This record gives sequence, C-alpha cells and structure tokens, in this order.
Amino acid sequence: MSTFDTQCYPDYTPTQEVPDFFEKTVEIFKTLPTYDWLAAAGIYPSTSIQYNLTQFIAALQPMHGAVPYIGCSKGQVDELWYFYHIQGSVQNGTYMPTDTVTAQGCPATFYYYPKGYSPPAATMTTKSSTAAPTATSASTPFVSKGFLYPSDPTTFATLSGPVTKAGKWIGGIKNAAAGWSTNSTTGSGTFSLTTTAGPCGVDPGTSLLSCAAVGTGPVSLFSGSSDGLLTYNGSTMFSAPSVPATNVQVAVYAAQNSENVPFVIKWSSVDLSKA
Repeated sequence: MSTFDTQCYPDYTPTQEVPDFFEKTVEIFKTLPTYDWLAAAGIYPSTSIQYNLTQFIAALQPMHGAVPYIGCSKGQVDELWYFYHIQGSVQNGTYMPTDTVTAQGCPATFYYYPKGYSPPAATMTTKSSTAAPTATSASTPFVSKGFLYPSDPTTFATLSGPVTKAGKWIGGIKNAAAGWSTNSTTGSGTFSLTTTAGPCGVDPGTSLLSCAAVGTGPVSLFSGSSDGLLTYNGSTMFSAPSVPATNVQVAVYAAQNSENVPFVIKWSSVDLSKA
C-alpha cells in the first residue's frame, strides 16, 4: 500500500489519500458478491447444515479467479479474504487475483449461519402452563388455527421463534399468543390469513407482510405447499433483515434479496383441545 504514502502524491494536500483509500475499498468490495456466488452454487445460510472448504472454494474460486482465504471461529465461517497482485498503483493499477497466502482457517466441516443468528449455548427448559394453547403438527396444515414458524429452507428446522400477530418475526419465543387463523376447511387452494390484529396481506410495493385492522393494511390470498409451507404468489420463500434475538421483532418480506436472511414459513396447528 506504499502508493498511499504522502510522498507518492504530486502536489499533496493533507488527507488526500483518505478518500482514495475508501473509494478503492468500496470499488473492490462491489466486485465480490460472496453471498450471491455461494447461493449460485447451492450454498445457503443454515442452522443445521455443515459445509466444507472444498464446497466453498469450488463456489468462489471460479468467480474470483483465485482461491480465497476462508476463516472460521467457534465452528462457523466468519470471514473471507480475497488476495490480489497489483500492476501499477493501488489507486489506479490493475488488480490481478491470486491465491491466498494464508493457510485456510476452518475445520473439516463448519456452519454458515444466517446473518444475526447465534447458536444456543444450552437447551432451555420452561414450566408448562395449563391454559396456553400448544402447537402440533398432527392436524391438517392451514386449517382453523395455527402458528407460523420461519424455518431453514433446506431442512425445515425452526430458526428462532414464530411470526407474531402483527406479521413480524420474534426471536426466542415458542408460541405467539392467539396464533393465526385461516378460512380454509381443507388446507388446499387459496385462503386468507387473520390474527387478532386483523386480516393479513403483503404490500405489493415493498413485499412487507403485515396484519392490521380492516381497511388499514393490505389483504392477500395465500396457499400452502404439500409439506405445510406458507406460499405467496407461487413461492414459499420469505426473508428478513436478520435472525431476531430473543424478544426482538424484525420485518418479514415475501421476497428475497442478497442482504436478507432467506427462510420458509412452516405451519403448526394449534391443539384446540388445550386452547
């Protein structure tokens, strides 16, 4: 990085090198869409699937043009470094990808967790309540009342807490009070969803899921897949800005982008005998 030394600038003015450094950093960063490269190879964030270095390198090397460094901490990937030889100055030279000069930093297998997810340190136990309804998978999905759980798109394992009555994803809570209701008697075809907050829908402009009083929010028709996944507009994929921490709520979108955590939403019927 010696070309950032002040003596390398003709007619140098104080701090001239600072914007050069950050502009070049952002420029290079935009050429390295790591999340998209991994997704194109079928590698998605997951709380249950373990990956290996061979899979990551096979996905990233052809796109970058060289082998990156992949670093892990506590069994999960947490950093990637891309290396270059530079022909000319750092500011204006030609960047030529080169293999990592640092030994790989991951074990034989490791996790690629969703953004914001923290693996539980220990299994939590709670006292049961005699009055609270419980979720069960025995009943037909999307009939009567149930809970909606964001789940891993590959294994369908529940990620962290349910979708609340307002249409937000809350972390660390087992069941959302009151649950969700449908107007379906068979679980097939299209149906509406409601909670105690009101009818639910997806905003056509932002793809935001919400439930609100009649006349104050969008109302949409949904359907269910054969394996009990909520479907909107033909897709079972939803997303959120992050996996919420305990008691934290985040927005849910019926769309995906590279910045959000992707997931499916699984239905669990309410055991009405205990409601």
